[in-house]
Amino acid sequence: MMKCKKSNLMITFLVGFALILPFLLTACAGQEKDGKEDSESTGKEPLKVALLLDGNIKDGGWNQLPYEGLMKAVNELGIVGDYTELIPQNEIVAVMRDYANKGYDVIIANGYTFSDALLQVSEEYPDIKFIGTNVPNAGPNLATARIQYGVNGDLAALLLGTMTKTKKVGYVCAVESPQMECEVGNMKKKLQEIDPEIELKGVYTGDWSDVNKAKQAATSLADDGVDIIINNIDGATAAVAQMAKEKGIHVVGWSGDEVGLDPDTILTSMLIRNDIVVYAAIQKILAGGYTPGQSIQFGLDSGALGFGTFGNAVSQETIEMLKKETEGIMNGTIQVNTAVNGWD
Repeated sequence: MMKCKKSNLMITFLVGFALILPFLLTACAGQEKDGKEDSESTGKEPLKVALLLDGNIKDGGWNQLPYEGLMKAVNELGIVGDYTELIPQNEIVAVMRDYANKGYDVIIANGYTFSDALLQVSEEYPDIKFIGTNVPNAGPNLATARIQYGVNGDLAALLLGTMTKTKKVGYVCAVESPQMECEVGNMKKKLQEIDPEIELKGVYTGDWSDVNKAKQAATSLADDGVDIIINNIDGATAAVAQMAKEKGIHVVGWSGDEVGLDPDTILTSMLIRNDIVVYAAIQKILAGGYTPGQSIQFGLDSGALGFGTFGNAVSQETIEMLKKETEGIMNGTIQVNTAVNGWD
């Protein structure tokens, strides 16, 4: 748990030989033109926020980014932040209730794994604010915030379709889901527009964090002639890239910006900036904007999705083409499907 405090400075000036005039100046760092006030100056307790994650905060993306968003809010917004990572599904409700019973003002859970527990526990504690990031549906005491699914699928397919030499591209994911169906649907559509002969192959491992399974799945795709593989398994991009390097093929990351792991093998990453989502949700609450039942989507204009850093194998000409596609989606001249079946 972290708590940000701001200190008061008393400066006493001696003026003249016989006269002492005390002046008390109070300065609070970070409380400048943005109007933020800390707990000491307002007499109010700082907002207490708990974050629940089903994975590792060092996975490079899906779980690490929400954690970083929480820490940014601790450092910049003066909140108290706590988190629990690697929560097994059968313990989610207990962990959520524990934070509620400890007096936390806001409970945020990241990912659709938490959907049922959020709906259940949020109704048990009506005085606490609940937010599900990247979960399907809001509820009577639950707001949701997520990226706009489908956009990354279109953009990734344009890159893959442009750069593949074997006309076989693929992806590794954990499970089939409505949001992944949206992404894959857009990939197929874009690839057909580029070249109807390009094949898209997918392998589902059944586990979001098993690196060995991810590498095995990627290897099977490579052995089948796939020369660009999207990795959507938490923390597995380095292992997949190692295999790809040995076989002379390429990888695209998904969620965090992972090109730095191997700039020659990794073409780019399709970002899911859950740090932006979490930070914005906390800002909204501090501004009095919490609305139960509301679902907010973050698009390209927020910086929460789209391309990350490009690797060495991506030409400047290709980058410019991808930027034009991104701009077209943003200004509406290029339409992509962003509807997720069963989601708000």
